Amino acid sequence: MLNLAATVPADISGVRQGPVTVTASAEALTVRWPDELSRTWTAEFSLNSEKPLITMIGLDRTPILRNASPQYMATTGKRRGPAGFDEFFDYPGNHPDGTRRFEGTFRPVSAKARSAGDWQ
Repeated sequence: MLNLAATVPADISGVRQGPVTVTASAEALTVRWPDELSRTWTAEFSLNSEKPLITMIGLDRTPILRNASPQYMATTGKRRGPAGFDEFFDYPGNHPDGTRRFEGTFRPVSAKARSAGDWQ
């Protein structure tokens, strides 16, 4: 079976020239910015939907985080007490309907960067 990774399209046309730079290639969207000590931070995001979204976040060419995929979790349950959502002593886990857990991974279908506000 042939598995072709989808490339996420990136639009950086709304980025103005300033201290924060954004570049896009066929494989990545890269954001660079200086901090208050004039060090350069870099965040690189993969535009290949089969790879982890966050390729790297680093400071002065030193990676702090590599190959990370944002994941999301939510747990739901029912409250039975008269106070509803604010019921402190109720335990949704012993409700007959129980609790439900949902997990998801963020998978973008497009990327868009734009400048907002004024540069100082």
